[in-house]
Amino acid sequence: MLKSINPFVKYISKIITIFIFLLIFVTVAYISNLLVIQVIEREKEQLNTYSKVYRHYILSNDINEALFFLEVITPTLYLPLIITDLDDEPIQDYHSFTLNIDELNNLNTMEEQREYLLSMIKNMKANYEPIIVADDDGNPITKFYYNHSRLVDLLRFFPLITVLVVLSIVMFAYIAFNASKNNEQSRVWVGMSKETAHQLGTPISSLLAWVELLKMNKESPEAIINTADEIGNDIERLDIIARRFSKIGSAPDLKPLNISNKIDEVVAYYERRLPNLSGKIEIHKDYPDNIIINANDMLIGWVLENLIKNAVEAMEGNKGDLYLKVEWAGKKQKNISEKLNDVSEINANFTNVSNKKIQILITDTGKGMTSKMRYKIFKPGFTTKKRGWGMGLSLVRRIIEDYHYGKIYVKNTAIGKGTTFLIEIPIKK
Repeated sequence: MLKSINPFVKYISKIITIFIFLLIFVTVAYISNLLVIQVIEREKEQLNTYSKVYRHYILSNDINEALFFLEVITPTLYLPLIITDLDDEPIQDYHSFTLNIDELNNLNTMEEQREYLLSMIKNMKANYEPIIVADDDGNPITKFYYNHSRLVDLLRFFPLITVLVVLSIVMFAYIAFNASKNNEQSRVWVGMSKETAHQLGTPISSLLAWVELLKMNKESPEAIINTADEIGNDIERLDIIARRFSKIGSAPDLKPLNISNKIDEVVAYYERRLPNLSGKIEIHKDYPDNIIINANDMLIGWVLENLIKNAVEAMEGNKGDLYLKVEWAGKKQKNISEKLNDVSEINANFTNVSNKKIQILITDTGKGMTSKMRYKIFKPGFTTKKRGWGMGLSLVRRIIEDYHYGKIYVKNTAIGKGTTFLIEIPIKK
């Protein structure tokens, strides 16, 4: 019932998905790298400025200026910083000559603190050259060893975080899609089995009734012959149903079909077997005797049966009207019976109207639908009937759109005013 997807299309889809994923990763990584470089450069400029201010206040003999430097300016620096002498030895008191080295608070002895700072200096030296602070004569007096801030580390991990987030979203979407697909397939298979029983129910019930009639009319040869003819019709009906289901899932053979005759055939079948159509519901047909389209006879018949039966059931056994109309697709077109009322004209122009489409409109005066029902009406499993299986219109849509390259939708509907279904089929593929 579902269209099979070309393996090549699946392969190309996977390649495109991987390419898009790699493109996202490379783009994020490139942008993150640019940000890392810019942040590192700005932090280095900030530290150079700090070293100059440090030099000014260290060489100054004003204790107030030194306190201002320590209390106001120093806290604005967020980089890990260790101030050493020219021999790379940390200056005591270690807490006063380091910045943002939080681990020092967890070390109790001076020796432990010194060893830790020496290991930090070694790491810092491997990453960045120290900043030399000199006196007024240009003589080096101290060194600044530093490392980048935690913001740089976060930016470096950002592409990996992005990839993990995207992968999580993709995996979640994939799992949700598969669950939804499996759920829909389960509904489809359950619905198909019920729809099969539903389709077989009418002819089987008729056969049982004909058998009873045979018993009642066993002395009347004429009645027996008539009943036998009807039994033959229902057996033929069972054969049609079996062949219909065998065509689901495979490409149907489309041939020129007289849709006018097909509509008449379907209506005639239901007129004999559905009490609702006898006397209570009046059928109005508006189309010429011969309209030729490219279609599959059995599947189009299935579509018409479903829609006509739905229209009859929508009127719930009350008196009403059922309208069957065929016209050209397009705006402001005259009725097709006015445009093509000559069979020879239809046949003569068949090869010249490959871009033409016809519209089949099936209108009832039943209970109608709400906008919510209108949106869900073609979904597998959705039904408004107490005994419905929700597969009829789903199958109708697949037959029209997947197999006949057409469209079907609810043209208009309103509660208490009926519904119009519109089928659009190209005369040729």
